[in-house]
Amino acid sequence: MIRRPSFFSIFAKSPFKRLEKHMRVVHECVSLLPGFYDLCQAGEWEKAEKVAKKISSLESDADALKRKLQVRLHADLYLPVPRTDVLALLQVQDNIANQAEDVMGLMMGRKMVFPDAVKGSVRLLLAQMIKTCNKALDVNGEMRDLLEAGFDGVVLKMLEEMVTELDALEDEADQIQAKIRQEIFQIESQHNPVDVLFWYHFVKELSAVIDWAQRVGTQLIIISSR
Repeated sequence: MIRRPSFFSIFAKSPFKRLEKHMRVVHECVSLLPGFYDLCQAGEWEKAEKVAKKISSLESDADALKRKLQVRLHADLYLPVPRTDVLALLQVQDNIANQAEDVMGLMMGRKMVFPDAVKGSVRLLLAQMIKTCNKALDVNGEMRDLLEAGFDGVVLKMLEEMVTELDALEDEADQIQAKIRQEIFQIESQHNPVDVLFWYHFVKELSAVIDWAQRVGTQLIIISSR
C-alpha cells in the first residue's frame, strides 16, 4: 500500500520551509550590525566598510529569495492558509533586513560616532535587537510543527507563549530607547545640532528593526487563527 503524504505535510515542505530559509538570511544580515557598530565607534572605517558590504549583500540575498517565494506562492493552488497572509509575513521578514541596511547606511554615510555618555546604551539596544530577532527566528521555525498539528493543541499554545515573549522583548527595547533619548537630551546642547538630530534619527531607525521583528510573531498569530 502506497502511503500518501497528508495535505498539511505537502504544504509544510513548500512555502514555510522557504519562509524559514528567508528568515535565516534576514537573521544573518541583522546579526552583523553590533560588530559593525563597534567598528564605527572605534573609528575602524575600512573594516566597517567591509562589514557594510556584507550587510548589503545579505539584504540583496533576502530580496532575491523573497521574489522567488512570491512567484512560487502565486503558482501554488492549494494553501491551507490565506495566500495574502503568507505574503504579508514574507514582507515583514524582508523589512527587517531592509531596515538593518538602512541603519548601516545611516551610520556609515555620516561616519557616526556617539558620545561616550550614549555609546553603551546604544550598544544595549543593539543587543536587545539581536535577542528579538533570535526569538523571531525561533517563532518562525515553529510554523511547520503548527501545520502538522493543524494549528491546534500544545504546539499552538507554545507559539502563543513565544509570541508573548517576543512582545516582552519589544517592550524592553522601548524602555532602552527612551533611556537613550534622555541621555542624548542631557548632552545635546554640548554638540553640533545636526549630529544630535541624526543621533535621534539613528535610534528611531534601529528601534524599527526591533518593531519589524516583533511583527513576525503578530503575523504568525494572524495566520494560525484563520
